[in-house]
Amino acid sequence: MTDAESKTFFADLFAYFPDVNEWIREKSPNPQKTLEGWRLCLSSLEYGVCDAVLKRMVTGAIEPPKAYERQRMAHHIRTHAYQLLSQQRERDELEERRQERDEGKRRGVKGRPAKSVCVDLMALWDRARSMFPDDRETQSHWVHEQTEGIWNDAEA
Repeated sequence: MTDAESKTFFADLFAYFPDVNEWIREKSPNPQKTLEGWRLCLSSLEYGVCDAVLKRMVTGAIEPPKAYERQRMAHHIRTHAYQLLSQQRERDELEERRQERDEGKRRGVKGRPAKSVCVDLMALWDRARSMFPDDRETQSHWVHEQTEGIWNDAEA
């Protein structure tokens, strides 16, 4: 998400959920730093997917964080953004498999497009970071265990 998109996104967030803006101004010891952290948390995501999560929170399709969880708003949005991306990836894969079946072709890692593998790896790293927040070596080992055999099988 670009800086301009980020400003638009957070302006919308605060307009839809004014209590979040109020919470930042009243509870954060440094509101600018809090927003900077939230921007950093969402920086790897595209504006469109974050906006889709926000719209789903507004309509009630996704439950917004409870009042006592407001400090985790960016993590909440990121988690649901990855879920939306995963769902989209699954739909894309189903469509691609249908097309491959029709064309009689297979491609990618274990028949999966590289983009879906990247989304899976990003989700694994996010999970590893949440499980082992202060131990990069354990994170790396855990991700390696989860992906063991994927690359060797792909080359075979």
